[in-house]
Amino acid sequence: MARIQKTRTDVIPAPKEDRIAYAGRIGFKIVALIGLMAGGARLSIPLQPVPLTFQVFFVLLGGAWLGPGPALAGQIAYLALGCMGVPLFAFGPGGFWYIMGPTGGYLIGFAAASWLTGAALHSAGMGGTRVGKMAALTAGIIVIHAFGTMHLSIVTGMGITSAIKIGSLPFLPFDLLKAVMALMIIERFNLVPDAQGNHGG
Repeated sequence: MARIQKTRTDVIPAPKEDRIAYAGRIGFKIVALIGLMAGGARLSIPLQPVPLTFQVFFVLLGGAWLGPGPALAGQIAYLALGCMGVPLFAFGPGGFWYIMGPTGGYLIGFAAASWLTGAALHSAGMGGTRVGKMAALTAGIIVIHAFGTMHLSIVTGMGITSAIKIGSLPFLPFDLLKAVMALMIIERFNLVPDAQGNHGG
């Protein structure tokens, strides 16, 4: 009987106040992520056709800080606001045309990478070790570069090899450095569960 009672206790929904507080925390983090992404877009070197920005760092860090679902929601919100004309992107006032330009694939890749990185970092298998964390962050970078170079190739008409040479290889060392910086912050503030399941973020 005691065992049955324990099971019933385990499935009791969280109090309404807890759900509201959780939603408030997630909402705050999403708004903060949008602001960080916009700031990262401004911290840029205006190369052509693809600028060097600090956004990748916040994509990776956002996956760790928010987790996969909220991080994806934050990136989608960032993308949607930019497409509506809010000046959040690296060049110009934004607008839907921006997604159709040479850098649109990277923006779409941000959303995919945020989910993948968040899911990997918050899994016990990858998030519990330093090697696993770095592998998850590197996987996010690969996703961003894959989306970006494929889109760049389609929009400009250049071959995929040329797109990789122009839109990936020059940025790869900098993005890996951003991954190392993100890893340091993740470990310093314990943003993802460790091998014992402890979580500080």
